[in-house]
Amino acid sequence: MQVFIISVKHDEDGYRHYLNTLQNGFKLSYIKNFVDANTYQKLDNQYGNRRIYAWGSLPGERNKITWNQMEINDKVLIYRYKQYEYSANVIFKIVSSKLAERLWGKTSDGQTWKYMYFLGNLKNISYPYNIVNDLFNYKTDYSPHGFTKVNHKTVQFVIRKYGSIDNALNSLSHFN
Repeated sequence: MQVFIISVKHDEDGYRHYLNTLQNGFKLSYIKNFVDANTYQKLDNQYGNRRIYAWGSLPGERNKITWNQMEINDKVLIYRYKQYEYSANVIFKIVSSKLAERLWGKTSDGQTWKYMYFLGNLKNISYPYNIVNDLFNYKTDYSPHGFTKVNHKTVQFVIRKYGSIDNALNSLSHFN
């Protein structure tokens, strides 16, 4: 298992994207005309009538490398303004400018967040950043930016200590 952190940009667009595709999610019907039949079927099998949660990353060498390392069932922590808001698992990945544009539009220079991942088991954790930073051996005042992968050795240490990433996160529940 790997752990990834996505940091929601602290601006109006970032917050709107966060609300629409992470906090509130969206129905499959909203994207039906923006995915092929195979992708639609996979998402329907995963979500059915439930809300879909997704995020994406802009093209860029670092984001592409990080996205390529991401595997199904990996843990994703969603960070927004000094707090880890949610934990989730990756259930599907796709590269799609068309779908990304449907969900988030384009940047001022015409790029989309096309390196997309769909999330399941979304759990509201609302932990202060310094507490989670301590768990993953980051400096207390570390503030993640963009799309990052937690060091593999650190993740393995946490798993050995707590049995799983979920157990480790649950051990922090008294902080929220």
